Amino acid sequence: MRNTLPKFLLFLLITLALTTCSTNDDNIEEVNNEERFLLKKEIERFNNGTIFRSTEFTYVDNKLTELLTFNTEDSLISIGNIEYLEDQPIQVNEYDGNNNLLYYSTLSYNSNNQLDNYIKYDETNLTAIKHVFAYNNNTVIESMYTGNYTTQEEYIGDKTYEMDANGNITSITTSNYSITYTYDDKNGRFKNVASLNTLNLIDVLNGPLSGGTENNCLSFQFNQSNITDHIDLTYTYNANDYPTTKTEESAEFGTANSTEYLYY
Repeated sequence: MRNTLPKFLLFLLITLALTTCSTNDDNIEEVNNEERFLLKKEIERFNNGTIFRSTEFTYVDNKLTELLTFNTEDSLISIGNIEYLEDQPIQVNEYDGNNNLLYYSTLSYNSNNQLDNYIKYDETNLTAIKHVFAYNNNTVIESMYTGNYTTQEEYIGDKTYEMDANGNITSITTSNYSITYTYDDKNGRFKNVASLNTLNLIDVLNGPLSGGTENNCLSFQFNQSNITDHIDLTYTYNANDYPTTKTEESAEFGTANSTEYLYY
């Protein structure tokens, strides 16, 4: 068990789409300027305090337009930019630190302004994966198909997301594993970002231990066959109940990474 958690977390960071999302549409809401907190930067540290990664966020109004990620030497390692048609994101481009295009995703919507599907194109091997979404009250089913740039018809599998009344994911279930989450009652750090639920579904904002809708994730439990991993997350908050720090802790490994959040 001691060697499974790091591998598992690496797998999740690559494959999971999000930790919170919602069945509601993503129309931009007017936010009182006195109360609107938008995340400016997050700084991730090892348990010895050394910075291993930081990300800077840029907005037009409350629409997220760019993410810049830096490594421990403060060198730029990845760039993400988001294109919009009116209020909806329609394309996400991902570059390395030298501005070479690695991936891009195109998005389509249904008549309820929910994400209907997106196709992620891999410029390194010219393959593509299509993600198709079906909505039923607080349940979202994501079906995935792989192929080339023209067609994506080879079925990969499904993920089923269950949400609470605030749109936070409470569970993710696949044929191979399940994950459950609990949440606080404070403001999520991305709460005021436009099209938040769409950006979560396409894996722009959140990794497996991150919260992103109304609230912040307090616990994370992974179950697969005879493997169970549990991580607790603790926060400090500002006067407006937005998180300013997050610390990860597990019974097996103790205190692990921490994250600092800075706002505009």
